[in-house]
Amino acid sequence: MRELAPSEAQEALVVKAAIDLMFDCQKAADTHALVGLLIHLADSGCLSGEGVRAGVASVTAGLEDLALDVPMSPQVLGWLVGAALAAGVLAVGCLEGLLEAVESTDPKRHFIKYGWAGKGSRRGVHLNQFGRLGSTPTTLAPQPLTQSFSGTP
Repeated sequence: MRELAPSEAQEALVVKAAIDLMFDCQKAADTHALVGLLIHLADSGCLSGEGVRAGVASVTAGLEDLALDVPMSPQVLGWLVGAALAAGVLAVGCLEGLLEAVESTDPKRHFIKYGWAGKGSRRGVHLNQFGRLGSTPTTLAPQPLTQSFSGTP
């Protein structure tokens, strides 16, 4: 992939295709393997952090409707973003931008809860009454994951 020198838009399409495959996975281990693959591609320089962010953003833009069709979608995206945060592929500051278009708080809560758990943080993430990241109220306690993001369950 590195030899092809894909543009950011092409990288985003690769990430989006991998996310679509994650939604079709029947086992959590398969989902985690795909997460591990994307993180490995980013760590090895085949995908840029901006390409990963753009690919995730293209999916989170429709997260409310997607969560109705694929109830695990916020959790799966959270796993991916959490692994990307832990690996340094994405910066914590990009979280709010990824969730800008999402108005409903439920998909946001699940996305952030699993993303923060994937990062391995002990801190809670706060959403204010408008469902935006902020310093006011509803603390989301991170949920520990039993699977690793290295691609091996």
